[in-house]
Amino acid sequence: MSLLELRNLVIDIPTHGGVLHAVRGVSLSIQKGRTLCLVGESGCGKSLTSHALLGITPRRARVGMDALRFDGRDLAGLGERGWQDIRGARISMVFQDPMTCLNPCYTVGSLLEEVYLRHRPGGRAAARRRALEMLAKVGIPDPPERLRQYPHQLSGGLRQRVMIAMGLLCEPDLLVADEPTTALDVSIQLQILRLLAALKREMGLAILFVTHDLGLVARFADDVAVMYAGRIVESGSVEDVFERPSHPYTRALMDCIPVPGRRRPGEPLGAIAGIVPSLIGEQAGCAFRDRCAHAHPSCSRRTEILRRGIGHWYECLTEAEVPAR
Repeated sequence: MSLLELRNLVIDIPTHGGVLHAVRGVSLSIQKGRTLCLVGESGCGKSLTSHALLGITPRRARVGMDALRFDGRDLAGLGERGWQDIRGARISMVFQDPMTCLNPCYTVGSLLEEVYLRHRPGGRAAARRRALEMLAKVGIPDPPERLRQYPHQLSGGLRQRVMIAMGLLCEPDLLVADEPTTALDVSIQLQILRLLAALKREMGLAILFVTHDLGLVARFADDVAVMYAGRIVESGSVEDVFERPSHPYTRALMDCIPVPGRRRPGEPLGAIAGIVPSLIGEQAGCAFRDRCAHAHPSCSRRTEILRRGIGHWYECLTEAEVPAR
């Protein structure tokens, strides 16, 4: 059963050079108890899409959608007061850089207790008990001491764990994690991923995990949506997409992964030629066509939805008009 259904999200941002079509018709479905990874290059609209699920898009952005349903409730026309009741309680977010998201003027305890007091009954003593419980749950040593500290007194890994504790404080149904491991070293990344996986099993969470790292997707995801230039170009279960990548962009991303045994020592890694196109002005056809080895004249005018199986689809003309690789 779908916990969240997003249909045809469009986000346009006026700029001096014209209208930036940052997100162009994105649809997502997140199932209860499953992890959907939204993957793609920087600047393709992943973070804007995830922010739209919590109603925190930029003020000057023009946001439109056909539907946004969460646990049977329509959120598409929700006002700011309604969003405040949902954020932190039913849908929570772990942001990419905890140092800029945790207010440096408040202690860790004050930040955690504020979330609890906003959404749950009980006084400050109950909020403090819950904060201590969550810090222990996410593996932070000496929780009472950490509550008295300020964010700048913690390491990057501990700050990210505080963000996760804050996101899970009120036991939400959906956790949105926007590249939560980007600024961390590899060993801390693995710890954070294992922590999220354990909390997902324990609490029955659904997770939207935003990343540009396909290696993390293979470890962590149940389902994957590949995003390019503001659109979802391929979507399916992680097994289907990794075993049979079908969109040329997905295959190009796979070729960039350094897999032991696939290349000889010293052989260059795969790379995608060219750059992501500008999304200012009107867009038509496939945005990947100028970087695609199988581009066809028709690609500048249209694309088609092609299906590999149940739940696995991609947006391309490759199979219909271009010889397969």
